[in-house]
Amino acid sequence: MNMQPEATTYPLATGWEDQVRAVTKLRKLFPTFRILIKDHPRQFSYEFRNKDYRSKRIYDQLQSIHNTFFLPIDVDLDPIIAEANIFSFINGTSLFDSVLSGKPAISFTSQLFDNFYNLLNLGDADFDPESALEWYEKCNTISQESLDIHLANFFSLLKRIAVHSGLYSRYVHLFINSDMRNASLNIISCLNEVDESCD
Repeated sequence: MNMQPEATTYPLATGWEDQVRAVTKLRKLFPTFRILIKDHPRQFSYEFRNKDYRSKRIYDQLQSIHNTFFLPIDVDLDPIIAEANIFSFINGTSLFDSVLSGKPAISFTSQLFDNFYNLLNLGDADFDPESALEWYEKCNTISQESLDIHLANFFSLLKRIAVHSGLYSRYVHLFINSDMRNASLNIISCLNEVDESCD
């Protein structure tokens, strides 16, 4: 689950900040799959912004969804990820990691990487269980070469836009003493290396 409150669900996923709604939609599309839910590791750490944000009612609603189970918050995810059929996230970094793994992944918001063959955006789409299962089966027939092509195309796109987002002043200040010129050169250099390795 995405941590809340946080921009990844509201405002960036307006309408899907209700994660019970998202899990209910997954259940309708994949009625035979077991759904394992893992909460964000910082959801229960004390921070002013998330104190008392989620009520017990949300967890009760999720637990009442057929064939849905909670994982311990501190569980080692590596063996679970290795065996998972599909990953699903509202938004966020873990979604991108899942897409890069080559396994089927589901999002509920538009992403820079929406064109990846293994990403299904349920945000505005109206899928029935049959078409969702077709997508899942198709994902499992795509070659590593196709994933590599998608990655190369994505990093080509990223090369044009990432420099601006990579210059987020808070991170430049924290990591390289507010040297914006050095930050931009680092980002351009990294993206050039990625681009060359994708050729």
